[in-house]
Amino acid sequence: MQRGFTSSSPRDSQERPRSVEPAVPLKSVVHNPGTSSLFPSFASLFDDGPAITPRHAHELSLQRAVTSQDVAPLLNSRMRELYARFSNNQPDENVEDESTQRERAVAARKALQDVPRSFFADDASFELQNASSAFASNSSLDDAERTKQLDEAQAHLDAVEGALVAQLRDSSDDFFDALGDFRALWGQVSRTGAQVRALRTKLRDTQSDAVEGTMRVPRLACRQSNVVAFASTLRQVKEVRDASEKARALMLAEDFPETCRVIHEARETLDGPLKGVACLKHTAHHLAQFQDLALSYMGNQWTALAVINAWDGDGGVGRRSVPVSRIAPLVEGLRRAGRLPQVLQRYRQRFDEDARDLVKTVVSECAGGTDDDVCGEVAAARLAALDASAFQSCLDLCLEHLLASVCGAVALHNALSALLTSRVDPTVLIKNEPQALSEIEDDDLVRNSRDGVGELCEGVLKRVGRLVQLRKEQNARLKQSELRRVWASSLAFASSIERATGEPAFALRSALVAQARAFLEKRHSDAKAALVACLDAERWAQADVTPERQSRLDRLSQGLTNDEDDTVSDVTPPARDKRSLRAANVEGRTYKCVWSGLVLLDRILDALGAAAAFPVIASEATACVVDLARFFESRTRQLVLFAGALHSSARLRTITAKHLGLASQSLNLIEALLPHVRAALSDALQNNDSELLKEVDAVSRDYADHHRKILAKFSTIIGEVVDAAGASLSQFSYAACSGEAPFAPFVSDVAKNLTALHGVLAKQLPPSQLEEVCGDIFSLLSVRLPLLFRPAIPSSSEAKERLVEDLNFLRRAAKELDSAAAEKLRLDAFVAEVREGNKPS
Repeated sequence: MQRGFTSSSPRDSQERPRSVEPAVPLKSVVHNPGTSSLFPSFASLFDDGPAITPRHAHELSLQRAVTSQDVAPLLNSRMRELYARFSNNQPDENVEDESTQRERAVAARKALQDVPRSFFADDASFELQNASSAFASNSSLDDAERTKQLDEAQAHLDAVEGALVAQLRDSSDDFFDALGDFRALWGQVSRTGAQVRALRTKLRDTQSDAVEGTMRVPRLACRQSNVVAFASTLRQVKEVRDASEKARALMLAEDFPETCRVIHEARETLDGPLKGVACLKHTAHHLAQFQDLALSYMGNQWTALAVINAWDGDGGVGRRSVPVSRIAPLVEGLRRAGRLPQVLQRYRQRFDEDARDLVKTVVSECAGGTDDDVCGEVAAARLAALDASAFQSCLDLCLEHLLASVCGAVALHNALSALLTSRVDPTVLIKNEPQALSEIEDDDLVRNSRDGVGELCEGVLKRVGRLVQLRKEQNARLKQSELRRVWASSLAFASSIERATGEPAFALRSALVAQARAFLEKRHSDAKAALVACLDAERWAQADVTPERQSRLDRLSQGLTNDEDDTVSDVTPPARDKRSLRAANVEGRTYKCVWSGLVLLDRILDALGAAAAFPVIASEATACVVDLARFFESRTRQLVLFAGALHSSARLRTITAKHLGLASQSLNLIEALLPHVRAALSDALQNNDSELLKEVDAVSRDYADHHRKILAKFSTIIGEVVDAAGASLSQFSYAACSGEAPFAPFVSDVAKNLTALHGVLAKQLPPSQLEEVCGDIFSLLSVRLPLLFRPAIPSSSEAKERLVEDLNFLRRAAKELDSAAAEKLRLDAFVAEVREGNKPS
């Protein structure tokens, strides 16, 4: 026979201590008849369904042991409650008192105290053969120990079995006694269940009456709330209808911002609480029409501010103002309706149209004709026909009004930014004076407005640039001072726009740079043509340096910028008495100059003035200066040194020392001024371009080399004269001559040529250069004269003395020349040779 015992539930087995209470007594089957396998539940008697017959679902098998599954349904909370009620109503006389039960429980706990906990597990198996095999599998124990453990396990099983038998013995009598009374109890319970069902029906009817009676109060409350809501809706409908009439009256009073506010509130009501109300469909349509009309008028009022005449005050162009209180309602109404972006776009279009019309009107007023005629080729032709002062007036007038309009646009943007981002005092005046655009860009509308103003400024700059470009050819022929005024006014306008927007005015500045370059190119081409004509007609005679021209040279040598226009030199020099000709003075030194040299200096000074007036074209001006200077130097070399003037339009018969001296002085003057020219160009060049300045240095070196070659040319002339006259010495005899020195015609010719050349050079060259030239000539004669006189040395002593007297005559003639460096004429060694009659080896 298998022995088995399990706890009533897994939870009880986990919570009880090692000394567990005995299982639930079997009398609970009688005292707590719940839904089990023995009999139906009492709760089913109170259901509305058909009564359950007191028939057992199945008989308790006596062939198996009682397990926890048999009594588990009897241990739920509902059955415990029914059991308590049943015990209170049906006291058991055979039930032991509490002390006896406590004593028996203590005894059972002591009996089971030494039993291991594993004996009470749900899956415990108490078959002896299993226990034997378990202990036999433990090979680490000997037979005595294994036997001892088997005895202990048997003792534990006996204790558990004894506890179970005690429970069954105590409960069996009560169980069978209660089982006999069960049928009577079941009948009584069935009758009680019928009474309960009847009572439940009555309770249901009573509850239904009570619920229906109580619902009258909430129904009345609901009706009352509906009446209140309906009254509120009627009030809102009336307010909407009144708003429509009020909007009509405000429209007639031209109070468009208040009209938009009233319509906005009414439409919020229509789109909210009164959404879908059919009777207000026409009212909503009328309100929408009023709103569109009011917004259109408000947009026109805002757009009208693009015109400078729409501003209040009388402070002059660009100094008008408008109070914040005038535009604040417009901004608020347009923003509330979501129309502000469209109004700003329309405002930009109106601004551009007004700027175009303004330029057309100003041009038509200055150039004559009607506004319709001033377009395209007609406008360009009329602008080209204007003189410099008329065009300057036209340009200034356009720039003045355009700047006022731009300042107004910037002021409106700043006011709009302040209204959209912060609170502003409505009494503050918005002035359309030069100011910078606000940098607040957190709001999309503010950012949109700022971008729009930037586009307006860019369009105005392009329009002014096109106006200047229409006069491109005429501006290139202006005087530098006239173009400077156009440049200054346009550049001031561009600077004002740049300060307002913070962006560079590329459109207008590029147009001005193109104008300046065209002006410089025209001036350079004219200067090159004038210089070519002057050099071709140059007779290499001294020209007069007027005080005005000397003043320009003084300013250049003093490092002052020459940015004013002077009268441009003519191609042909003016007639003037030769005895009153004035030389140029540079740093205390005097230079005589030919007319073409003065023309070159004038053109160079003009280029320097252009570089100072328009710094952006300083590099181009430097290239022009280098080109003119090189052309003059190369052309002078061809005409003078290479005798090209004999075939030019001047038709010179010969190139004299005077021509060479004046050419030398002209080159020396330009060479002396080139360092000052370089310094002026270096100041004008923004990046101090070293390559262009190196070109100026190279030109200066070319002039110095050319000047040295001209000075050497004088020695070459004397050498040619001495060589040509030296042939007569072979036919002359000092033994046959008599009288005073000079005896030989050769000596008199040399002395005459030296004196004549010195007289010419003394008038043309400064003393230092004259001394240098004479020194070179005397050095040349110190070598050439001995070579020419040596074949003519006579044999007699008297003849030799005559030859020595001729040589001394030449030395006295050299000493009589001023600043001639006569000591360089060294003939002492040759005189000694003549007297001694010893020829050098």
